[in-house]
Amino acid sequence: MLGKLLKHEFKQTAKAYAPSYLALTAVIVFTVIVSYFTTISSSELNIGNLPDIILAMLMIATFIGIFAIIFGTVILEIARFSKNLMDVEGYFMFSLPVSAASHIAAKLIVATAWAIISIAFSLIAVPILIMGISRIPAYELSVAIKTLLPLITPEIVLAVISVIFATIMGIVFCYSLAYMAISVGPHVTKNRIVGSLIVFFGSEMALNVASTALMGFAGSFALKNVNFNSLIASLNANPAAAITITMLFTLVHSLAVSALCLTVCNYFLSKKLNLS
Repeated sequence: MLGKLLKHEFKQTAKAYAPSYLALTAVIVFTVIVSYFTTISSSELNIGNLPDIILAMLMIATFIGIFAIIFGTVILEIARFSKNLMDVEGYFMFSLPVSAASHIAAKLIVATAWAIISIAFSLIAVPILIMGISRIPAYELSVAIKTLLPLITPEIVLAVISVIFATIMGIVFCYSLAYMAISVGPHVTKNRIVGSLIVFFGSEMALNVASTALMGFAGSFALKNVNFNSLIASLNANPAAAITITMLFTLVHSLAVSALCLTVCNYFLSKKLNLS
């Protein structure tokens, strides 16, 4: 049944996101085309600085669109969770022969997937836009890639992989905390939105305090058992290893907190469901 939920979620969300990606792609292509006319003498076209003005406006619109897609995806997915499971639609959703955990998993998987797609789209779109406007020759790009490839070591690859996984778990953590807040919020105040905000920011503050206390305890323990001078020296000698270790700690932290938030969310949706 989880597979059917995932299929339904992807189908419904694709209707909202696909036009946004297509529109932004069209804007990027049009921006590159307009940039071509800025290299032509204005006397030849007899249109003054119009191409430059249009190009500047298109670039601003492109970067606004990129940020809107990334942050809009997160906001829309959180709103979709609230609307589908905590509003009137919840009566239908929870009448299905599906557990609350499956509903949460489907929402979380699809939301995380779209967030990753949005970030990946942006990371691809920006270089393409810059290269299209600057019109870097293909051979120069090839030379740059050949120059950089020998510098990529296994340590750097591992650091990049750790950053990617830590980022994904960071996305999961954000959604998990929001889902927990939405499920607990109606039990805090009569206003579901206000209650959710109270739970969200209150939980975030509590988690920050707990994390700080844990780091302090770990630091005091490490001071007694670890030779910090040699550790810092080794990390300074290998920055990639330092990044990998930091990201691994971040990943474990996000994983643990996400599991806690999802457990609380599942409990309230299963045992304490309070639909508007």
